[in-house]
Amino acid sequence: MDYLDVVYSRSSKPQTQYVSQYVSYLINEFSLIKSSTLLELGSGNCDVLCEFQKYGFKVTGLDNCPSSGKDHGVPVLQHDLNLPLPFADASFDIVFNKSLVEHLPDPSIIFFESYRVLKPGGKLIIMTPDWEVQMGKFYDDWTHKTPFTIHTMKNLSSLAQFSSTSTIQYFKQLPLLWKSPTLSLLSNLVAPLIPVRTKSKLRWLRERQILACLIKP
Repeated sequence: MDYLDVVYSRSSKPQTQYVSQYVSYLINEFSLIKSSTLLELGSGNCDVLCEFQKYGFKVTGLDNCPSSGKDHGVPVLQHDLNLPLPFADASFDIVFNKSLVEHLPDPSIIFFESYRVLKPGGKLIIMTPDWEVQMGKFYDDWTHKTPFTIHTMKNLSSLAQFSSTSTIQYFKQLPLLWKSPTLSLLSNLVAPLIPVRTKSKLRWLRERQILACLIKP
């Protein structure tokens, strides 16, 4: 057994409709072209990667766990994500990672290497927990190394020389909130009243993420 088998086992975290809704949101929000080449770093169980493939993206996964991709027929390379990426400069239109950078002792590697392997005009899409909201349970996952705030994301984006027109925003993983600013505001008011480790669906009102789409000039 490896990390994916324990933390993201199908019995504890089965695949849901959320993955399809999330990918559809990213495509529309960040104007992603469906024929693009896309690299997912930390591809995990590959549910997101496969969803992108369904939309016509030409996908490649990279993960350090041997079990990554075992349930899907998508190309996944095993690689230590603390090391430079095994791809040539300007190889991809999009580099995507979700819940990855917080696991790395030096996440700047991901920013610099993603910039290198992106084509001009390419996009690095990152989602990571917001430390300011999730600090109470951040280290429940023993592999978490580096907390992120929105300022961390902005500073690393600038350090890696991504465009100043890049998008960096707060995000909650509840589709109902994505098209309603009013409901989003209400969720922020309710969030502090929800227990940190609630098992109910109310957790999605509390758990705020940082979502960024960083553009290579």
